[in-house]
Amino acid sequence: MVVYLDHAATSPLTPTALAAYVGALGVVGNPSSIHSQGQQAKRMLEEAREAVAASLGAEPVEVVFTSGGTESINLGVKGLFWARQGAGAAASRGGGAGGAAPAGGAGVSAAPVGGAAGAGGAAGAAGSDRAAGDAAGGGARLRRPRVLVPGGEHHATNDAVEWLVQYEGAVVEWLPVDAFGRLTPEVLEAALAAHHPAQALQPSTAAAGTDVDVEGAQNAPTGIRNRDSGPLGGSRSPRTAVGAGHGDREGTQNAPTGIRNRDSGPLGVTDETGGREVGAGAKGAGADDVALVTFLWGNNEVGTIQPVAELAAVAARYGVPVHVDAVSAYGYVPIDFDALGVAALSVSAHKIGGPVGVGALLLSRTAEVVPLIHGGGQQRGRSGTQDAAGAVAFAAAATEAVAQLAAFAAQVGELRDRLVAGIHTAVPSAVLRGDPSPAGRLPGNAHFTFPGCEGDSLLFVLDVAGFSVSTGSACQAGVPEVSHVLTAMGVPEQEARGALRMTLGHGSTEADVDALVAALPAAVARAARAGFADRVVA
Repeated sequence: MVVYLDHAATSPLTPTALAAYVGALGVVGNPSSIHSQGQQAKRMLEEAREAVAASLGAEPVEVVFTSGGTESINLGVKGLFWARQGAGAAASRGGGAGGAAPAGGAGVSAAPVGGAAGAGGAAGAAGSDRAAGDAAGGGARLRRPRVLVPGGEHHATNDAVEWLVQYEGAVVEWLPVDAFGRLTPEVLEAALAAHHPAQALQPSTAAAGTDVDVEGAQNAPTGIRNRDSGPLGGSRSPRTAVGAGHGDREGTQNAPTGIRNRDSGPLGVTDETGGREVGAGAKGAGADDVALVTFLWGNNEVGTIQPVAELAAVAARYGVPVHVDAVSAYGYVPIDFDALGVAALSVSAHKIGGPVGVGALLLSRTAEVVPLIHGGGQQRGRSGTQDAAGAVAFAAAATEAVAQLAAFAAQVGELRDRLVAGIHTAVPSAVLRGDPSPAGRLPGNAHFTFPGCEGDSLLFVLDVAGFSVSTGSACQAGVPEVSHVLTAMGVPEQEARGALRMTLGHGSTEADVDALVAALPAAVARAARAGFADRVVA
C-alpha cells in the first residue's frame, strides 16, 4: 500500500476534473478562430473562465490563464514591477551595446544571480546604478525600483525578484518574519513608511496626478493603474551581475522595525532570512519608491497563513499594489479577490485536483502588467493559443473545490490535528513548525523537524516503507539545502536539516494518518543512525 501525503506538491486529478478533461480534449478548434469549431472552443474556454472566476470571487475579465503557478507568479511580480516604472523609464532604456531585446531580455546572457553578464559590453563593471539614475546604457532611472518581499517565500517569487535585481536594476528588501513564518502588518507598515512621504496615501482622497486610479479606488484600493505605463522595448544595456559585497547581516533582531540600514555599503547576495535589501540601487532612493509588495497567502512549507486582508489594507494606505501567491491556499481556505482588493493573485490547477500545466493570474480591472510573453494578445497581459481543455478541467476542479470547501477543510483539518497529535506521541522530540494554532495554518499541513535526523534520510526510509512525504527543502544538483523558510523563521541550521512536511488532501484518510504515525518511530531511529550528510565516517 502506498500512502500519498504530499498534496502540497501536487494533488491527484479528481474524477470530475479527469472526465471534463477527457471530454474537452476531443473538441477541435482554436479559441481564436472565427469559424464554428473555433467558436465552440472559445465558448468552452470562456465558460471555464467564468467558473474559475466565480471560485475566487473575481470577474471573468480578471482571469488570465497561464501554464501554472510559476508563470502566474512571474507575470504578477515582473509584470507589475515593469508597469510601475512607467513609459518614461521604458523610453530611456536604450543605446546600450547589448542590442535589442524583448521586455525582460535585458540584452544579456541568462546567467544565474551572481554570474557574469553576457556580451553586452563592460557597462556592468563600471558599477551601474539604474535606480540612482546612472545606468550605463542610456541613463535610465527607475521610478519605483523597490520590491518588498517577506523571508521564506516560494522560490518562484524569490528567483523572480532576484532576476529583477540582476537584470532590471530592482532593489529587493527582504522583510523579517516571526517564528511562525508570518509577516506582521506592523513590519510591512514600517517598511512602507520608510519609503513614502510622512502621510500615507489615502486612495479616496488621492491628489490628481498620482498613479492611483481614483475612480476605482474604493472598489479595489490596491489595484493601482499606472496611467503612463507601456510595454518595455527597444535596446537594453547590459546589467551588471549582482556584486560580490555582502550587506550587514548583524543587528536584525535589535532593529526596531526589522528593516536594515539602507545606505550601509555595497549590497550583493540575497539573504532570504529577512531584514536586508539587495540591489544596485540601494543608495539614493527617494520616497514613494516601492513598486509592489508580494507575499504568500499560506506558506507552502510550514503552512502558516498570513494576515492577508490586514497586509493588503496596509499597502492600500500607501497606494502600493500587492501580488498574493495563493497557490498553496487555493481550495483550502476561502478566497474573495474582489473583497481583498489586491492587484494580482496567483493560483494553480494541480493543487486542487486539476491538471498540471494550467494556472491563472487574477489581475484586477484597475491593474496593468507588462507581458512576459508577446504575440497575438489573446489575453490581458499574455499572448499564446489558450489551452481550452486544460481550462475546462481547471474549472471543473475549481467548481467542485468551492462547493465542498467548508466540509473539505473541516475534514482535512481534523486529519491534520490527528496527525500532529499522533506524531507528538510517537516521537516526543519532534518539533511542530509553523503556527501551532489550527486556525493559523493551512488545514492539510503538518510540518515537523526531527532532531538528530537528516530530512532526506527520513524521507527515503519512509518512501521505502510506502509513504510519500516531502522535506519541503530545495535540492539543487543533488546537494541537500537547508530550508530557507525555516532559516527565515530563525530555526538553527542543525535543527532545520531534520525537516519533514506531510500534507493532506482529497482522498486522505484516518488509516493513512495512523499508518504513518505507526511507521515513524522506526523510521526516525533508522534515519538518526544514518546521521547527517556531512558527518565524517572513520
